[in-house]
Amino acid sequence: ILICPDDQDFSCSVLLVEIVRQDELIHWKRLGWAKGEESSPQKLCAAVEWIVNDLNKVFDCAEYAKVVDEIQSL
Repeated sequence: ILICPDDQDFSCSVLLVEIVRQDELIHWKRLGWAKGEESSPQKLCAAVEWIVNDLNKVFDCAEYAKVVDEIQSL
């Protein structure tokens, strides 16, 4: 969900969240730092140091999609 703002490079720091969609809800389950290989996003996220295991944030799917679209348009 966050990448180093200085250079937007995966080799710096990448904070991610485990997301589960259930019916019309989006659940954020865990929060962690990506610790995998830096050559691609898939490899980077293959290893994660979970720092919050019981995040349990819940969002309405339609509202969540709207916010994601707004962020992507920035």
